[in-house]
Amino acid sequence: MTRFGDRSPSGIIVPVQLFRYYGNPLSLWLYCRFYDRQGSGKAVIDLAECAGELQISISTLRKWLCWEPDLWRSWKTRNGIATIYYRSVHNLAAKRGLERFSGGVVEVENISEIANHRLTILATEAELQNIQKQSRYAAHEKAIEKAAIKYHLNTEKSQHRKRLNRLVPKTFHPNDLVFLPVKNMARVLWKTGFILGVSEGFLAYGASQEKVAICRGLSPRQIQRHLSNEYRCSESPTRHFRATYPIFGVQINQRISRDQSIKFDRALTTIPELDSDLACGKVWRNREGRWFERKCKIYEQTLHLRKARFRRTRVLINK
Repeated sequence: MTRFGDRSPSGIIVPVQLFRYYGNPLSLWLYCRFYDRQGSGKAVIDLAECAGELQISISTLRKWLCWEPDLWRSWKTRNGIATIYYRSVHNLAAKRGLERFSGGVVEVENISEIANHRLTILATEAELQNIQKQSRYAAHEKAIEKAAIKYHLNTEKSQHRKRLNRLVPKTFHPNDLVFLPVKNMARVLWKTGFILGVSEGFLAYGASQEKVAICRGLSPRQIQRHLSNEYRCSESPTRHFRATYPIFGVQINQRISRDQSIKFDRALTTIPELDSDLACGKVWRNREGRWFERKCKIYEQTLHLRKARFRRTRVLINK
């Protein structure tokens, strides 16, 4: 099992929740972990090479060493070479009183993913995909429960569980919805640009920007910027930070059943402001008179999320 901070065959495992407490200096900590292949807790790095790979200045590296002493047990620099004894991931959690690692855990395969102050966008993207993954599983489990009640089956029995899995519709992978053609997809009605129309039986899921903002400790406006390609792909005007890859998604618009559409038809003939969904634009009607509800936007899965159950449990035990 790959452990937090240990060198995996392709990269390093990062619990992005730590970024909320340690900020950008965590990039240097990850850099040390990335090149400490033996996991000894000691990294000897060339400051000029490190600054070049992380795309920052040497003075910024020195500031990070001073600003976040909780990340290091000790450190010293001489002739441009830094010897850093960094703390383990569990010590970092203990320093901030964390009872468990919640949120996304991502595998970083290249230093460029955390360079140039991109770690803040990476943390947002990891939390988004983690919540989106949980929402997809929850949508499937909810459909299983409804089918079990309808067909009088017991979800705890393996035979009944297999039958229920065949009865309920499948949840599509995010990348299938974003990139693949939708002509032959079940319960998909149409697709125009990034807007996807689906029928009532489609198992919709997704992550709201408000929930991601709570997990990241930021405002919804900041999360919106982190997911905006105009912001992500551009450089900051002064220091030229960011300039990362774009991320794509689809806005799910699910058709409402005719029985539920009656209340919206009535709301149009009275006072639309009395219905909150209608007033805020959460629902809309097409030319044929069918109502649709705007769901959460589903984004492509760009990161390699890891479960890391062992390390999550160990943090709780140590606490």
